[in-house]
Amino acid sequence: MSKSIPEIQIPESKEKIMGQINALEMMVKEDTNDHDRHIHETALNDLQKALKQSQISESLENYKQLGFDGEKLNEIKVGLENGIDLLPYAIKGFDASQLHEIHLGQKQGVNTEAYAKKEFNSLQMGIIRIGLEHRVDVSVYAKPEYDGHQMDEIRIGLIKGLDVNCYANPNFSWQQMFIIQNGLEKGIDVSIFAKEEFDQSQMELLNLMLSRNMDVSKYAMPEVPAEEMAREYFKDIGISISDNENPLESFDFYDHYNKTKGEKIDIENDHQTDACDWEHES
Repeated sequence: MSKSIPEIQIPESKEKIMGQINALEMMVKEDTNDHDRHIHETALNDLQKALKQSQISESLENYKQLGFDGEKLNEIKVGLENGIDLLPYAIKGFDASQLHEIHLGQKQGVNTEAYAKKEFNSLQMGIIRIGLEHRVDVSVYAKPEYDGHQMDEIRIGLIKGLDVNCYANPNFSWQQMFIIQNGLEKGIDVSIFAKEEFDQSQMELLNLMLSRNMDVSKYAMPEVPAEEMAREYFKDIGISISDNENPLESFDFYDHYNKTKGEKIDIENDHQTDACDWEHES
């Protein structure tokens, strides 16, 4: 019948905990049988955990005196529990969500200095962090002129091995970036529509028509409104659209995004990123 391990009583005083740790460390060194060593190592482990919690509690009390509270204080606490000191960043004025991204990056062993900058919000920080974890050249998009969604389109293009220079332009919305990225994936000459002068609908129409090997020379002009592009397109393929009907509402983009025919396309909501990666992780 195996001998049970006695439960250790944790002292309230940090000094007493440290004293018992020192004594147990000596015992472990001097133990001559496995059973005693196991008992002492288990007790030592419990005391070391208790000491760490005591030190964290002591630090948090000091941080409260500095004015930290709420979510920010909790992020500092979680960081300390993982051996990560977020205090220098908290003092610089980073908010709780920014501290969280710094914490995640340090936990993954990436160079957090690439994004631990006040000019980046937590979403931007998260996209840069993910890029670092995926070993892409984040310097291409780790710039404050890009918002988080634009950064993500560039990051995705880099992972896919695309020439992101075609759309790495802060004057393009993330939706326009997505359309250009889609064209690049299909091997389309995106230079025809990857221009600031075209709006999202014009880009979308030209991308779709090019993917169908159509001649867009009479459409690919910024001064031609998207509605007119769509109307002319329908005329070319022999479909009649009444004058009071908005041709854009009748335009079918399912082939453009490789969707099943009849499936509704909503570029605002359908676009998928690795958002789950940068949202607060447990």
